[in-house]
Amino acid sequence: MKFSELIASPREIMGAKAVFGPIGSHILCFGSRGDPGSSAYHSKPRAAAQRAVDQPWVICIGGGSRVRDNLGGKVLNVVRVGYEYGDTASFVEREEAQRLAQWPVAVVLNDVWAVDGFPHVIEDLGMPDRRVLENAMDGIIRHDTRIVELCSRLANWRLTPVAAKLPVNFRPSVRPTISVRSQGRPIPTLESEEGKELWKLQRQKETSPALKKEAKRQNFERHGGIYACEACRFASVDSALFDAHHPLPLAVGVRTTLAEHLVVLCPTCHRKAHRNGSNPLDPHSIEELIRWNAAGRPDNNW
Repeated sequence: MKFSELIASPREIMGAKAVFGPIGSHILCFGSRGDPGSSAYHSKPRAAAQRAVDQPWVICIGGGSRVRDNLGGKVLNVVRVGYEYGDTASFVEREEAQRLAQWPVAVVLNDVWAVDGFPHVIEDLGMPDRRVLENAMDGIIRHDTRIVELCSRLANWRLTPVAAKLPVNFRPSVRPTISVRSQGRPIPTLESEEGKELWKLQRQKETSPALKKEAKRQNFERHGGIYACEACRFASVDSALFDAHHPLPLAVGVRTTLAEHLVVLCPTCHRKAHRNGSNPLDPHSIEELIRWNAAGRPDNNW
């Protein structure tokens, strides 16, 4: 895709930002301001998220004393800024956060495009100088006339989408908003090895698969060739989406059960039936489940 096909007008461009290398993540990092917890701490990414409502695009150009691989002055990426901002560590994996520790705050990027060939603003694009990056070392700066000229010279340059990883726990926002974890409510990272095969010895109440199958068959015929939850009326031709519920729990003791004793429920209604806090051995009745569904499945001690 050409630059001019992606961005119709220079008015859509927030400005230019100096970066040390090509953008490989769906975030754009900044230095913080003030102390953590202060209103100024996230001022840079917050301003970017707010400006993104009307001017979402940023042109990223190699710049700064630590720019890598002789990329200084080269147009590396075009990115579309999103509305969520916060601590850099809340958007990337632990190792990446350590690498980016110098830039502790960031704004989410919705799109990342690489500019093919990384053209140099002077040598390849013919700009008179690199002043489009003036004061853009740690912020997004828009010098109107220079941005308009840069867009004109990039118009026919081709762009390639970057298959970068989305931010950790990505939650797209429809308006500028700070990441939940940056508000002092961190989402913990839990790691655990899974997939091993284990032998387990356990004791459980015996049930009859044949009875459950027959109860579902009767439900299927009763509802005219489709399975249906007797409480919420969710219906499907897939029997695996339904459970055969024991109104008298097996935990009460050994008994003789008929298929007619069982009630076909969807998994949600089945779980709710057994969520009778006052007496686990006395599940909610079907009539109670029907009233719960009619009330909109309230989250209380129904």
